[in-house]
Amino acid sequence: MNCTEANALVGDAIDGELAAEARSAFFEHLQGCLTCRRAYELESMTKEVVRRACPRVATPPEAFRSVVDTIEREAQAPASIVAWVHEIFTPRRLVTGLVASIAIAVFLVFFDQPLETPLLESDAHTASNDVIFQSLQNFNRLEKGEFKPSLVATKAEDVHNYLDSSGLDFAVIQPMDCCKSYAAVTSEFGGIRLAHVVYTLEGDVLYVYQVRKTHVLDGNTLVMPPAARTSLLKTGWYTDPHHPDCNVVVWISDETLCVAVSSMKKDEMLALLNQN
Repeated sequence: MNCTEANALVGDAIDGELAAEARSAFFEHLQGCLTCRRAYELESMTKEVVRRACPRVATPPEAFRSVVDTIEREAQAPASIVAWVHEIFTPRRLVTGLVASIAIAVFLVFFDQPLETPLLESDAHTASNDVIFQSLQNFNRLEKGEFKPSLVATKAEDVHNYLDSSGLDFAVIQPMDCCKSYAAVTSEFGGIRLAHVVYTLEGDVLYVYQVRKTHVLDGNTLVMPPAARTSLLKTGWYTDPHHPDCNVVVWISDETLCVAVSSMKKDEMLALLNQN
């Protein structure tokens, strides 16, 4: 499947209307194409925000008829305009112009401010063995100056060598080489080895938690929210929108599951992580 074909299926994929074969090909393409994966994630999040903020209401017949009559009268449109308007008012179509602008505005408002809607059960992560919860707790300790690294370095190579020689059962991701300094430490939880890396950038700090993905996806010692697990299995990525003071990004790199937490803007954070 190429990018053009994948883009045409984004709406059907989000709405769960793809046939099994097409669904498999679509998500296989997303695994290897960052551009299409980003388009899928953006539209998926936009639809979710709009769904929460604007419950679906059927278009009143009189309003529909009024729009059709006005267009036909002012533009002297042919009868085919009726079919065109029907297409626009199909619930699954993203309408350009006003409706699209409203959807984008709602998306930006919701992601620039703390969500006031209740946390969905499928998104919740308050268990002590939840990897997102652990990452948030570690980031809080980092901000309080309670993070105790085993290594502090100014070169990414030193961090990689330290983690690579720590006897971990997974391949640590290659540290980014665009930072002022680094800090790293390994730990265990329930007999599972973990790696923690802190990146210091200009004005921002980025914390990354790493673990072998099978320990989270196939076991029960470490867990994650159902929504995150579903997104990771489909696209390899998950962004958690429920934290007003920081952003959380979860992704899979080969056999390693990573959780990044930072107070930097989400788009800047994603751009930085995608360079790795």
